[in-house]
Amino acid sequence: MTNRYNENTSSEASHFGQILQSGSNGIYISGQADLKDVQFVAPYGIRSKPIVSGQAFIIPSSEQKYAVPGVSYTVDDLQSGEIEIKSSGGAYIKLKSNGQVIINGLTITPSGKIV
Repeated sequence: MTNRYNENTSSEASHFGQILQSGSNGIYISGQADLKDVQFVAPYGIRSKPIVSGQAFIIPSSEQKYAVPGVSYTVDDLQSGEIEIKSSGGAYIKLKSNGQVIINGLTITPSGKIV
């Protein structure tokens, strides 16, 4: 198994950095230091490659390595309690706080009716 954490040589705090490259071995980030092959960590079952130019939240671990648990996004079109999964190509699934599910503009009511 490949070690996909980047060595941390200081006792720095968590911080943000800009994603310069997103590849199969991890992400390359420019922040307080340039970091290569940093692992992007996500909940079980959710996989993604962070978009280049996004702002990564970088956490140094106790093993003196780095991990990125998330990327910062502007969220101005969601209401409290809503969740959206979106690709860079525009496809999306939105779980609305009223129980509706919207898939690429198609609305499904909580009872399963397509409107």
